[in-house]
Amino acid sequence: MIVYKKAFLSVAALSVVLMLYLFTNPLRISEDIIKSKILLEIPIGTKMTEVERYIKKKKWKISYIDNTQGFYDQRQNACSLNGRMVLTNSESSICIVGNKSILAEIGKYGVLSTTSVDIFLGFDEKFNLIDVWVWKTTEAL
Repeated sequence: MIVYKKAFLSVAALSVVLMLYLFTNPLRISEDIIKSKILLEIPIGTKMTEVERYIKKKKWKISYIDNTQGFYDQRQNACSLNGRMVLTNSESSICIVGNKSILAEIGKYGVLSTTSVDIFLGFDEKFNLIDVWVWKTTEAL
C-alpha cells in the first residue's frame, strides 16, 4: 500500500510541475505584450548593433541579418501603416519594413503541438530600429 501511495504522490508532484511549466511560460503571452516588453528594453531608435547585442544577451537564435532589405510584413493591414514600402503586382501587395532587418527566434513551447515565437526587427538607412513584429506560428501533429 505504501508503494502505491509513493507512486501516486510522485505522479501528482510531476503533474503539478509540468502544469506550472506549461502555464507559466512567458512565451505564451500575446504577441503584443511580448512586443511591448521588448520595446521597453530596446526602444524605437535603438541602433542595430545594440539590438544585436541584446539578442545575443537573451540567447535568442538569429535566423538572419539583412543589411540590404527590411522584412516582409505579413500582419493584417500592414500596408496601411506609415513608413512601409509597398511592392504591388496584379495579385497582391507586399509590405517591406525598413532598409535593413533581423529575424530571430525567441523560443518555442508546446507538447502535442509546437509554437515558435519569432521576432522581426526593421531598421532605417541609418541603422535605427523602426519597427518590431512578434510572430507566432504553430505546427500541429
